Amino acid sequence: MTETANPYHLTMNKQLNHMAPPSPQLSQDDLVRGLKVLGSKPLTPSESTELPSPISPANVQKLDKSDEQDDEDMVMVDDEFQMENDVAMLIYFEFMDLIYWEIPGRTGIILMGILGSLVLTRYYSLLYVLAGSLTILTGFNLIFVNVYNFIRTVWTGLPTHELIHPYHLHMDAHRQKAIIPRDLIDYYIHKAVDVLEIVVQGTVKIVYVYDTKTTGFACILSACIYFATSLVPTKVFFGAFILCLFTVPYFYEQHQDTLDESLTTLLEKSKLLLEKYRTIVQTHSTTLYQQSVVLLQQKMQPKTTME
Repeated sequence: MTETANPYHLTMNKQLNHMAPPSPQLSQDDLVRGLKVLGSKPLTPSESTELPSPISPANVQKLDKSDEQDDEDMVMVDDEFQMENDVAMLIYFEFMDLIYWEIPGRTGIILMGILGSLVLTRYYSLLYVLAGSLTILTGFNLIFVNVYNFIRTVWTGLPTHELIHPYHLHMDAHRQKAIIPRDLIDYYIHKAVDVLEIVVQGTVKIVYVYDTKTTGFACILSACIYFATSLVPTKVFFGAFILCLFTVPYFYEQHQDTLDESLTTLLEKSKLLLEKYRTIVQTHSTTLYQQSVVLLQQKMQPKTTME
């Protein structure tokens, strides 16, 4: 009994014979769609061609996103490092401008303000100074505004409530905008936090001995300050330090040549005196040593004779 050939199988066999083998670069959907096999177990490239699986576009996007994230992290680290360096350099230049009197008016105001505050708080309490300043300011303005309004009322014949306030320009400006600018406050708060971060990092490096020389210098300096403040009051010590800080670098820069010559001559004289006194000390020490040896020998001789 002969079996009749199914025309569908014949056409499928012809298509499969004339069909090129599937490319390993085809995706799973293209492979299934080309073979017209539905519901069967999907073939992996390793099972069919023994080639590694190609990277899909989704994986490529994930890799690109991970690379971009790594780049962003590196850029953020670089930006933070650059910001810390910028803040440190800004503080350094501002400090140098102050102690070298680049802007004399600003440096003088800051110096007089610090010294004046130290003098006032030495003899008076801080609350006393603040209350006295507020009393003087409000009392002066109270007298000025009332006398000014009285003179204008007498001169113009208008009641006081119809006159313009003497400080109307400042009051109108404050009504239109805030007295304390938020942007300026945010800027200085961020700068203060940056400065505090730099100070804390430097303190941590000193405490944990990041550099032996820096930690040793800081230890010696703190010990000197400790002993100096035990002998001198803190306000006097701080005032002398501020005065020297604002005067010594400026005068040294102005008279650098003369001071350098004086320092070199003093160093040479000190070296000569040191050599002179060192030789004197050496000679005296040798003579004392010889005399002590002779005395010991004289004391030892009677004991030997008696024996």
